[in-house]
Amino acid sequence: MKVHTIDIVRLSELISKESNSNYTQLTRSGFFYFTKAAGNITIDFTVYKIDKGSLLTFDRNQLLTNVMDESCEGFVLFFDDNSIDELTFKTFKKNKNSLLKEKQTSEENIYGFLLNLYKEIKNHKANWNIEIVKQQLQILLLKCDRLIKNKRSFTENYFKAFIHFDHLLTYKHKKSRNALDYSEELNISYKHLNEICKKVIGVTAKDYINDYLVLAIKKELVTSATPIKQLTTEFGFDEPTNFVKYFKRYTEKTPREFRILSKNL
Repeated sequence: MKVHTIDIVRLSELISKESNSNYTQLTRSGFFYFTKAAGNITIDFTVYKIDKGSLLTFDRNQLLTNVMDESCEGFVLFFDDNSIDELTFKTFKKNKNSLLKEKQTSEENIYGFLLNLYKEIKNHKANWNIEIVKQQLQILLLKCDRLIKNKRSFTENYFKAFIHFDHLLTYKHKKSRNALDYSEELNISYKHLNEICKKVIGVTAKDYINDYLVLAIKKELVTSATPIKQLTTEFGFDEPTNFVKYFKRYTEKTPREFRILSKNL
């Protein structure tokens, strides 16, 4: 059986109606495009307001809440990391969770390009040409990047530095919550790291680290049955009491309360 690295499905196909979970883990990168919508979509516990013509990018391993307005219709484009060239992939990774509205997507005819991609894949089924699809995908992603760049108010160097910081967090967040540790590893001053974070995402480095860690804890709580005591150790806390206090400070709920509430969505 031929396995493709790029695929498009309808939004209704993404969430299995037979699933017992309130969440779907997105295993590949991609974006949502809404052909009919008036409501919200929640990714990694952040709510995005979407309308007809909206486009929302996502990264692999993010969590989609399986609760959407029934009026939402559209497509979900998925692709593996190796299905596009390295430069296009890095560019897309920068734009995670970027939301574009119809006024913007219509400027670059995003729907037209997406529809052509959908037809190429679905109409030709097992015989579609991977090189043609890759080429169309790269054009589509570069168009999205051009639209997103127009919204930025910071330099490319700041953005690259922030991406390095974000990458460092992916494998170090369970070991350190100290922004100074990250600035030293990035070989920049603590003050400069704060300046970068404020320019790019509007918060301090310390706040971003805490947001990142709390999100990682939330994901573990809703996707696993790992005991709180074990999570305490995994996330670098010396005892459960401190772990619970830390989580409650940012969520106003204990880990146990959050886990229970997530099952009752």
